Amino acid sequence: MKRFEIIFISIVIFYLGISGIKSIGHDYEELQNDVIRLHILANSDTDEDQALKLRVRDRILEATEGWVSGCKSAEEAEAVFAARIDEINSVAQSFINECGYSYETSSEVVQMEFDNREYGNITMPHGSYKAVRIKIGSAEGHNWWCVMYPPLCVPAAGTQVDIDDFAEYFTDGEINLMKNCHKYTLRLRCAEIYNDLKNRV
Repeated sequence: MKRFEIIFISIVIFYLGISGIKSIGHDYEELQNDVIRLHILANSDTDEDQALKLRVRDRILEATEGWVSGCKSAEEAEAVFAARIDEINSVAQSFINECGYSYETSSEVVQMEFDNREYGNITMPHGSYKAVRIKIGSAEGHNWWCVMYPPLCVPAAGTQVDIDDFAEYFTDGEINLMKNCHKYTLRLRCAEIYNDLKNRV
């Protein structure tokens, strides 16, 4: 990074308030480390394939219910999902075959980028998250996602998630960020720049 870029970024960060940026940046970074998401890609965007995606979602949530109930951290939950990823894929594949489709499935635990995603009355900010990712067939259709750990996933579209019910899993700062993500767009961007600069230095 060039010297004048560092100076410019430093001025911007100072102007907006370094303490506030660092605080939001910490909550933002912690949130990305404290959740594991479920990401299902449909074969295509046809109504039939999109409907199948949602049926697979329901089957996966049913099959994995309670798996991470005893986990105390996202790291523990990730270990559970990673150890049973073949089982997850087998559930998805068997269900799809039972439904009369020949699509092949693949499943993995990955680190991947997400855009801002609204989930009921909360927003998960964009960023890099661990995810259980299931691909159906060509995986060229729109995706569906939720949070598998903590267990926030709900099958019914539009169901509201009361994040306060999951306060044991999150800090007050993380909860505030999810509730008011839209208020921190600029600060989150500055926090990203700040963390990138810190890592480079």
